[in-house]
Amino acid sequence: MAKLCEHLLDRGTVAAVSRETLRRILRDAGVSWQATTTWKASTDPDFVAKMHRILDLYDHPPGDGRVICVDEFGPLNLTPRKGRT
Repeated sequence: MAKLCEHLLDRGTVAAVSRETLRRILRDAGVSWQATTTWKASTDPDFVAKMHRILDLYDHPPGDGRVICVDEFGPLNLTPRKGRT
């Protein structure tokens, strides 16, 4: 809310507005606050080819073996993270 208030004031959209007033306006309009979700993407130029090769192994595993994936970067967590900006 603070950033939205600051943006509206800087832009000259309003002369003054409190965060509470802005919160009520948005609530009455049915607008809810949503945290930003970020995703990490690979910079490997061969990423897509490697991904398809791995996914194909999951779909068609070798009959006499196992499919094992190893993360060479260690404990890298690629789940989305909630943010505030």
